[in-house]
Amino acid sequence: MPITRILILSYIELPRQLLPVYTILTSFPIKDTSYLTLMDICTYIIDQPHSKEVVAEVVAYIGRDPQRMDELMQGFMTGSYRLAQRAAWTIRKIGDVHPEMVQPYISDLIPLLQAEVHDAIPRNILALFAQWELPEDTWGTLWDLCFEWLNNPQKPIAIRVHAMTVLGNIASHYPELAGELHMVIESHMPEGSAGFQSRGRKILKKLDKILA
Repeated sequence: MPITRILILSYIELPRQLLPVYTILTSFPIKDTSYLTLMDICTYIIDQPHSKEVVAEVVAYIGRDPQRMDELMQGFMTGSYRLAQRAAWTIRKIGDVHPEMVQPYISDLIPLLQAEVHDAIPRNILALFAQWELPEDTWGTLWDLCFEWLNNPQKPIAIRVHAMTVLGNIASHYPELAGELHMVIESHMPEGSAGFQSRGRKILKKLDKILA
């Protein structure tokens, strides 16, 4: 029996489908959060330390339960500034392991990107958007937002890198946009961080194929 399984059993018998969540998110035991009610989960996120342990606990609690997911998302989108900041990481991790739980909210999440919010929100939302094929009716808004952020050197590198990836995905459908994006990425490469340059080179290669 793997050691991770022994550690989990010492706290709570989790359904088999939740075991990957444990192994992906953390290397410590997950507490039993089954006592939490739907109304408690947002308070729990605020009151507990902002840590991988708490994120793993909430991800396990949500599982594939759409009612619990909706409660979390409503708190994230309409709750306090602090709750939105804290919940962003959790929602990203849920999206990593159960994308189908977050994808129905794509259109609802875009207004958060347009608002004055903590950097944790666009960083985590864009990290998910960069992985997915997004609905076509979101491309125009996201193109404008991400293009602005890519061109803003004051934005955190992680946001600019995720924005660049989203732009590359959208440009793959529109060759006329690929050329413009190619020039912009090239212009930012010299002053970009190692991470920015690494992602930039990958996207430039992708754009080169589109423009060939």
